[in-house]
Amino acid sequence: MSLVLSTIPEQPADWPEWLEQELVGQRLAELIAELQTIHGATAEAPLSLSQICGDQLADVAERGLQVLSPQQMQQLLKSPAALLELQEHVLIEGGAYWLTKSQQQQADWQQHDAWEAVAAQVSQAGRGGNAGTSRRSTLMVLAGLAAALVLGLTVWLSQP
Repeated sequence: MSLVLSTIPEQPADWPEWLEQELVGQRLAELIAELQTIHGATAEAPLSLSQICGDQLADVAERGLQVLSPQQMQQLLKSPAALLELQEHVLIEGGAYWLTKSQQQQADWQQHDAWEAVAAQVSQAGRGGNAGTSRRSTLMVLAGLAAALVLGLTVWLSQP
């Protein structure tokens, strides 16, 4: 298991895209726990979402985190509770931008799951077995690859 924070981009300009993926992804709770561990002992009081975003909160709901400054992005990462507020805000108030982000993330999960299933089947087929099992495993691997290809094409063709 790897830390979510280990995936943060080096360039602050890439932070909004990364954090958006985490907000609609499955690892936000892990990210918050990691941030709380890091910032838990600091003397600074965490800021609320409205203190960080101010009047830009409506813009965030419509256009994403790119509307925030690098300083605001840093403040979000230093205030883990604000990330929960932000997730709730974009899920309730977010427009088409966040819906698209969520759909992309869901398609990525499905594709990842399909590839994991294919890898497991390839691994199982590589371990041997009788000829009937081997042929069946090969067919399953090919079916899995075809499904992954169809899923990938569907995601690619559905992009605006």
